[in-house]
Formats: sequence, structure tokens, C-alpha cells
Amino acid sequence: MDDDILNYYERELTFIRELGVEFAKKYPKIAGRLLLEPDKCEDPHTERLIEAFAFISGRIHKKIDDDFPELTEALLNVLYPHYINPIPPVSIVRFDPVQQ
Repeated sequence: MDDDILNYYERELTFIRELGVEFAKKYPKIAGRLLLEPDKCEDPHTERLIEAFAFISGRIHKKIDDDFPELTEALLNVLYPHYINPIPPVSIVRFDPVQQ
């Protein structure tokens, strides 16, 4: 496994936790049932779900980032096929024979 998957996982986990804080402020009653706190969740089942979702989201985000050149090439091929296709070199040459 790549080491950078850990960076994606941590970034997604941080994002989910920040959303959890916003959710807890907006809906404190529901957040109280889930035992959501800014940096962790007291309920081990909810905590595992959050971590699993962060891992899956991180893998998807990494896959999208890794395949971005292929995605853009496919999109450009559909929208502007002439942009991707190579243009062969074209030259016109005129030779005038010199009599000696």
C-alpha cells in the first residue's frame, strides 16, 4: 500500500470531524445521541464507521487524483477531438531545376 493513502485518510477524517462539529452545533440533540465530540466519538461503533468512511473516501479521492490525466484526456477527446489528435507536419516545397 502507498504511504500517501495515509495522508488522504487523515485529510478525509479531519474533514468528517469538522463536519461533525458543525452538525453538533446545528443539531445538538442528535449529536448527543451519537456522542460526537470535536476530536473523537465516544461511541466505538460510530467511531469505527467514521474511520471506515474516511478510509474509503480517501481511497476514492486518491484514485481520482491518480487517474486525473486519463480523465481529462477522455473528456478532451469527447469535447475537442482535434485538440488531442496530433497534427502531422505539413510542408510545401518547390524545387526549380537549375540548368548548367
